Amino acid sequence: MSQYYWTGNNTTSSKYAAGAELSVQKHPGKYYGVTKWDGGQIDFTGSNFGYGAMMISGSTFPADDYITLTGGGSIILNDMVSAFGSGSNHIMTPKMYDFSVKQISGSAKEAGVIYFFKTQV
Repeated sequence: MSQYYWTGNNTTSSKYAAGAELSVQKHPGKYYGVTKWDGGQIDFTGSNFGYGAMMISGSTFPADDYITLTGGGSIILNDMVSAFGSGSNHIMTPKMYDFSVKQISGSAKEAGVIYFFKTQV
């Protein structure tokens, strides 16, 4: 069985087109995709499946902002900020959480910043 390695660039040809090496080899690193939540609802199913980590930074969240986990149950975001925050319930330094998120929902008015990261399986 042969192994193939990417040897080309955007101006030369090789066995694979640019980016196709990822179909032969895995993505390097633990996270390989990201999406930012700006309010509303995001369902992490279908083409959004695989987001297994989230990063929170900022201030308090409205009471109706929450995440639902794939195995069941919900976490109110303001409760997370209160539990892990410092000062006046602010997460000053962004923190990464390894949650298997099924959905996020809420208004995000005056909220902190939340990024979701797609993880290697």
